[in-house]
Amino acid sequence: MARSADGTFRYNCGREQGSGRSAAIVGGNHATLLYFAFYRDRSVKYQHAPIVESVIDFRLHFANPPSNGALRKCASSFSNFSAPQELRSAHVTVYGGGQSERKAEVENKQAGYRLESKSMPRVLQVQPDGFSYSHLAPYTDWETFCAEAVELWREYVAALKPTTIKRYAVRTINKFTVPERSVDMEKYFNIYPRRPEGAAEAMTSFFLQMLLPQPEVGPDTLALLNMSPGESESFQSAAIFLDIDIFSAADVPANSPEIWDRLASIRKRKDDLFELCITDETRKLIS
Repeated sequence: MARSADGTFRYNCGREQGSGRSAAIVGGNHATLLYFAFYRDRSVKYQHAPIVESVIDFRLHFANPPSNGALRKCASSFSNFSAPQELRSAHVTVYGGGQSERKAEVENKQAGYRLESKSMPRVLQVQPDGFSYSHLAPYTDWETFCAEAVELWREYVAALKPTTIKRYAVRTINKFTVPERSVDMEKYFNIYPRRPEGAAEAMTSFFLQMLLPQPEVGPDTLALLNMSPGESESFQSAAIFLDIDIFSAADVPANSPEIWDRLASIRKRKDDLFELCITDETRKLIS
């Protein structure tokens, strides 16, 4: 973050480059079922980036929570986006002790608005407790994506006046197409489930999840990693999803430029985690 000659703030969205160091998420031995390996940090922008969605997300506190009318007015003000689509959420509460006495109460609530860009693969969500901006495939670069988010965030803050950012996050969902029907996970990834010997001849499906503290970024920063197979585009290949969501608790004024420095920091760590999770064989596929 820097202040320009005219007194306004310029936001630092970071640059996509390596840190020049080697690291590992977690150690392991042959008794464990999940493995990570060291990687050589790189400053490469992949020609065939596997990103199908990248998200910048803020969870917010308001002194005066916005009304549905204020939310709709704000959502309708983004001229480069389509007409707002209403979002709704359902909350189910179960009452009673015994099974025969239980009753369920469903509360359907308005949860904001979803907008699609008229000219780019982007989605904006204007919510009563948050702001979320998504870059869909094909992915361009972080600097462009972040700069777009800065401008949209300014409009959101001006219209709805949140007081504090309580949580901020960067999430990337990656889809890898592997040219093998039966994937040797260890060949392409440093994070994978291991089938116990003798349990079965093959593993037809799996879901892997890890929640990892990130103290090098901040004491309240966590990374959530999800991995699962996806639908393949052909019978000669397989699809693997790697979802990396890194987030941190905060107490930052909504109009403070500091949040973009913090966001750049966790985005950099997210890229480090991505490199830790893939092997050189996977890098060949996306280069």
